[in-house]
Amino acid sequence: FVLASIHNDIIVIRYYNKHANDDTFTDILKQLASLKKSVNKISSYEELLTIEAQARNVYYSSFDMIIKRSDFSFEVRTGKPPRNMVNAMISFGNTLLYNYIASEIQKTALDVRVGYLHATSRRKKTLNLDIAEIFKPILVDRMVFSLINKNVITPAHFVFSENGAVFLTAEGKRIFLKYFYLKLNDCIKVNSIGMTYRKIITEEVYKLIRRFRHN
Repeated sequence: FVLASIHNDIIVIRYYNKHANDDTFTDILKQLASLKKSVNKISSYEELLTIEAQARNVYYSSFDMIIKRSDFSFEVRTGKPPRNMVNAMISFGNTLLYNYIASEIQKTALDVRVGYLHATSRRKKTLNLDIAEIFKPILVDRMVFSLINKNVITPAHFVFSENGAVFLTAEGKRIFLKYFYLKLNDCIKVNSIGMTYRKIITEEVYKLIRRFRHN
């Protein structure tokens, strides 16, 4: 889960650095590549969580360079509750992804309550959180950047609460949902075979089943 997540973090940043050719992006990519290598050297669950957190923070440091609009800023990740518009979009997108993956897991013999990377989470469902780590960079984050940079989502699509929390309006959620499900139906090449993200997520679930049966 961690290796795949860092790999997709790198894929996202490479995409945005393709034309920018920015030294800061290059440095972030080097840091992520180093952290990815170190995953194979860890000897404990605690070390793995530390590397995951380090990689996540390095990855997040690229967000404000990727976002091209001055009226949106990421700064740091805040989720409970989200404290700005970018975080509100990420939180909503992550929730959609968690729920979608949970529904796919529940079609199988796997127990969505038994997670591994998120084993210490207090949530009732944790296996979906594990699998979501693979897909959040390419499904949620990329879509957030696109909706902002293409002016599809604007500040008018947010509600600002007195306690500092920020959430999408009903219209903002409707737009996000539309693009989220369109993204799930996008087809990409996997080992020269065309697959939608829906199919890829399902395949990841069945990879776990095959692994457990093999063991």
